[in-house]
Amino acid sequence: MTPLVSFIVPEKEVKVRRRQGKAYLDFPVGRSVILPAYRGNPEELSKIDDAFRDVIGNPDVTVQGIYIVGYASPDGLYTTNDRLSRARAEALKGYLCGKFKINAGVWVSNVAEDWDGLVDLIKASNMPQKEQVLHIIETVDIFKGREGTLMRLDRGVPYRAMLKDMFPELRRVEYRLDYTVKDYDNSQALVVLRDNPGNLSQLELYNLAISSAGESDNFSRLFIEVIPRFFPDDPVACCNAAAALIQAGELATARRYLQRAGQNAATLNNRGVLHLLEGDLEQAEACFTDARSKGCPEAGKNLLQVKAKREDNKKQERYQKY
Repeated sequence: MTPLVSFIVPEKEVKVRRRQGKAYLDFPVGRSVILPAYRGNPEELSKIDDAFRDVIGNPDVTVQGIYIVGYASPDGLYTTNDRLSRARAEALKGYLCGKFKINAGVWVSNVAEDWDGLVDLIKASNMPQKEQVLHIIETVDIFKGREGTLMRLDRGVPYRAMLKDMFPELRRVEYRLDYTVKDYDNSQALVVLRDNPGNLSQLELYNLAISSAGESDNFSRLFIEVIPRFFPDDPVACCNAAAALIQAGELATARRYLQRAGQNAATLNNRGVLHLLEGDLEQAEACFTDARSKGCPEAGKNLLQVKAKREDNKKQERYQKY
């Protein structure tokens, strides 16, 4: 049997991409000015510079917006933390606008006291009085003595542990760049695939795969490895990966992809192919019939193979009787 799998041509998309990260910039106590040579700032600023240079320096990219959020830890006065977290976010905005030519809006916001981030750190830790600390955070309001209650718990031992090991991680600035990427033809896409595959659309990757159909290794790699990496939950990507896996004889992995490939005609046909290769003619016929009714051309041809297989099975049964 040589059943026919089905591939789906992905729809054209506006390629919206996002680059984000966080910076643990060191500020002198009570200040919000970025000092490039201060403590760990050279390394942190270098990471930010690299991220922005990669995006803003790419001629294929149009930046749509930049978003900066400043965070402060919960220790100290709320009003002070609110002012510092906002000022530190503004400081990063000033640094970036001074260093790069930014032709897009830059939006700044802040989180005065990052209790949510603290809860995540506590849950992942083995700190003393862990459950009591979480209970206090959950039940005592910020403005009604939460920090003081934590300070009094077990003579301040848990609070001092948080102050030393967790609060520094909460004092940060996060950034996000939203941008769009231009469309590429096959020759351009080959270069981008090597240097920055995340800038390719699923359709561009699909076209590359189809154009290399004579090169089985590249064809399979694009459908089985590259496209699912960037579009892991997309039904079209899962259906096409399953089709390529069936052709490669990797039926168990193909089945896992088909579980996330929806109920479209191509997926139904590919499920039918799996059933047919495994000898389940009833299930294969049901899938092919459903797929054909939804417009899948391969399903009609596969139904003929089911019929031929049934006739062949009957002949084998007659031979065995004699």
